[in-house]
Amino acid sequence: MRVLTNAEMDFNEMIYRPVAIGELLRQQVKEQSNYCNFTVKQGLWTKRYHDCVLCVSPFIQAMMRNNFNEKAKGFVELKLGSPESIDMVMMFFYGQFPMLTIDNVSAVMHLAEFLLIPNLKAFCVNWIRKDTKMDEENIENLLHLSSIFDFKMLALTKYIRQHLPELLGGNQLLTITADTLENMFSDATLSYVNADVRFEFMIRWVEHSPEQRKPKLDKIIAGIELSEVTVGLIEKAKGDKHFEDLQNLYETETETVAKMQNVLITQNDLDHGFSGFLT
Repeated sequence: MRVLTNAEMDFNEMIYRPVAIGELLRQQVKEQSNYCNFTVKQGLWTKRYHDCVLCVSPFIQAMMRNNFNEKAKGFVELKLGSPESIDMVMMFFYGQFPMLTIDNVSAVMHLAEFLLIPNLKAFCVNWIRKDTKMDEENIENLLHLSSIFDFKMLALTKYIRQHLPELLGGNQLLTITADTLENMFSDATLSYVNADVRFEFMIRWVEHSPEQRKPKLDKIIAGIELSEVTVGLIEKAKGDKHFEDLQNLYETETETVAKMQNVLITQNDLDHGFSGFLT
């Protein structure tokens, strides 16, 4: 038997370094090798991956175990996302992080939730918190994302608290959800914004998508002190068909009249009291 020399026994890491399995699998996907035995489709777009890798997703794993049609056919068809976002999600299983932007992060998060990949969703949330610029251009997207995917951003909350009057006066918030607007109006730290600004924004917000938003008005208007809204704005709302079923507007008018009568009565009593004292 031949004995190895000392030189032969020295391990050269650069020459004999084993190829990482992840790198090999990614290369096979790139080349669309025959080893890629499972196809993902969306419309006319198709791409092959390894079924053993995609089974990291509990959704796909369950699909395979329960003998769904997709297992027999060797493919799955996704109706959400785009080819680009789907490929980024699939490659996440291979250890490749997605290249996120403010335009594609929503699609990636939707896919992460659908395919039951919590660590991918966490990666997206972390990217949003750390790498997204907080300004007027992004505020609409950030509010939408935090509301839809149920996560908090302290920087976003701070920005809104500092700029809420300007934001309500502009158009950046017109696409926010009813729940987001309700929470905003009920937040005590935002009570410095006067009732007219809130009420006028609500009128514009409803007009943006009336059929979906009208049923939500009762809860939202509860966050506005209607007695502090000017008469002109109240009358404007009464003439708006989107507000015709809101009894709060008419109840406020009755309360305002009652308050005025109380003030007049009190003032008359004071006048009589002072005049009696002076005489």
